Amino acid sequence: MSWIKSRILSSIPGVVHGFGRRDSGDTERIAGAFGLKRVARLKQVHGCRIVFADDEEIFDSAALEGDGLVNASRGFGVAAAAADCVPVLFADEGGTVTAAVHAGWRGTLAGISAEALRLIEERYGVPPGRMRAVIGPSIKLCCYEVGEDVASLFLGKFGPDGGYLYEKGGGKYMLDLPRMTGIILERAGAGAVETLAPCTKCDDGFYSYRREGKGVPSQLSFIGLL
Repeated sequence: MSWIKSRILSSIPGVVHGFGRRDSGDTERIAGAFGLKRVARLKQVHGCRIVFADDEEIFDSAALEGDGLVNASRGFGVAAAAADCVPVLFADEGGTVTAAVHAGWRGTLAGISAEALRLIEERYGVPPGRMRAVIGPSIKLCCYEVGEDVASLFLGKFGPDGGYLYEKGGGKYMLDLPRMTGIILERAGAGAVETLAPCTKCDDGFYSYRREGKGVPSQLSFIGLL
């Protein structure tokens, strides 16, 4: 298994994490490799639902639907799967609460990353300014073409500023989902935001829906507390 690591998450004591490539394996392999009891994941549905992993039954429920998991229990981890969509990992500066979010264009439009920050503050009293967020390998501006229908939704909600959307002509646009995610996190008050460089379509070390088509597997990104 090979992993891409974040600078800001690596500096937090007691936090383990990794953004996976094609060989990232399943949650059981990840748990064993990083000294975790279990790693939870959800049946992702391109929505905005976030689940708290306080109940260990969640770790046995592969059919539970949602696109974000929050965990504050030592010895456990949470994961998000992606194959062009944006994985986002979170941890507070003290290493007490973590989260993993899957953000496709629908989840990004719905502000799922900001919702994770809101719910963490509501549940654990950790303000956004103490949270660190890392935007993982995903499809970048160079490769993510959308139609006017999708572009108009983002323009209507977020406005034209920020350098996240460029018109190609003929009703086609290039959308920078990682940049949009960063804008959402910054507006929500995240204490630090880091974006990792690889484009999953350009780099064949990653699974890519846009490159390989329907039925392509996903790589997992995870974060846990020791």
